[in-house]
Amino acid sequence: MGKLSEQNICIVYQNFSFDIRILHCGIEDDPNHVIIGSNIDRFALAYITDGSGIYSANSRVFEIKKGDVYLLSQNVRFSQRTNAQHGYKYIYIAFCGSNAKLILDKCGFTANSPVFHVNDDRIEALFRKVYDSCHKNTFASIAKANLYLIDILCCFIERNAENNAPVRVNKNILIESAQSYIEENYFKDLTVNDICRHTFCNRSYLSKLFKTVCNTTIMKYLSDYRIEKAMEMLIHTNLPIVSIIERIGFNDYTNFYRQFVKKTGRSPKVYRRENMNTLNLPTENE
Repeated sequence: MGKLSEQNICIVYQNFSFDIRILHCGIEDDPNHVIIGSNIDRFALAYITDGSGIYSANSRVFEIKKGDVYLLSQNVRFSQRTNAQHGYKYIYIAFCGSNAKLILDKCGFTANSPVFHVNDDRIEALFRKVYDSCHKNTFASIAKANLYLIDILCCFIERNAENNAPVRVNKNILIESAQSYIEENYFKDLTVNDICRHTFCNRSYLSKLFKTVCNTTIMKYLSDYRIEKAMEMLIHTNLPIVSIIERIGFNDYTNFYRQFVKKTGRSPKVYRRENMNTLNLPTENE
């Protein structure tokens, strides 16, 4: 996922985002608080600040008490009630996001493990900061509230040892990034260094990786892509061959001619005539 370049810049090739946002939050302190067989269309995390009670979801029952954080999952029926003698209080944060479930999974919250006993002053303080920030209801405070929520989630992510191992770079992402850059800029005077700068990789690493994965060099891939574009233009336009060469980024007619013949087995003029005849299109007058 990450790589340190020669410029000492940590490059992150992540395949997910922290797309998550708070919808509402609140404090519950009703000593007779009871919810039976309910569900919500979002996720919510609750931190118990005092007392104890019972929480059930997916036919599992959990005793919850001060210092516990528990998850209310999206579209999962749940029930909760305070202890008859020691009613509990909690702060809750409701949120949604395209990667909310993935992030919660990374935190360790699952259908079978929706409750964590943390008893951590830092996490309680973050829950309170979320509530206080949302209560202010300004652009700056809402932005901070969302950051505090991510901070809460990161506390749980860090608790899972498997999340702390270095993530290996997805080599396909690097190659796809280089290929996309070539295909979007093939008509320019591209160099290998340009492509390396785009992918934030040093030249030797990317060249070796490209050769291993694609079984060709970066410049050969660029040249082949330009020839393919020339083949399309020769068939589907009446542009002079010299104009086509300029439009695909070749600066040297001799080099283009040699590469074209090597790839197609015929000259550009013959290739155009043969294919235009096949398509019954007018040929170029030269």
